[in-house]
Amino acid sequence: MPFIVRDGVSALLVDAGDAEAMAAAVLRLLRDAEFAERLAAVGFVDVQQYTWARVRVRLGELYERVLPAGAARMTTA
Repeated sequence: MPFIVRDGVSALLVDAGDAEAMAAAVLRLLRDAEFAERLAAVGFVDVQQYTWARVRVRLGELYERVLPAGAARMTTA
């Protein structure tokens, strides 16, 4: 997940299985509503790059770059 979210900016990351760190992160969010709202707002903006409309366009561009000319339009009979 660190390649999608930014610790302390758009999320709070904790190590898997670290219950104490998870509890501390949850308590921080509960105790600091302004911080929690800021994380949520930044996270919402960040995830817009992963909407289906944007992913579809980026995937199409990738296919056009890596496939031989016309291969994407080929069909089998």
